[in-house]
Amino acid sequence: MVEIGNTALVLVSALLTFLGVRYAAGLLRKAFLGAALCCFALSTFAIEAHGGFWPRLYTLSSIYFLVCIVLPWLDLLRTRNAR
Repeated sequence: MVEIGNTALVLVSALLTFLGVRYAAGLLRKAFLGAALCCFALSTFAIEAHGGFWPRLYTLSSIYFLVCIVLPWLDLLRTRNAR
């Protein structure tokens, strides 16, 4: 159950990063990116998971980067189909 919480926080972090970079500006961008950093740090450091620190960090960072790579393509697909 703890791993699901870690994964959910990483997914929220990736979504906030995407929204902060793509759609927000100014202070809202800083708020989104700060919240994304807090979610990622909480999932990495605060919640205890099986396997230790480094396997958890490698797994969560790979999920984060994968979602951050996929989200812009999904957004492009959504906007192209809306035309």
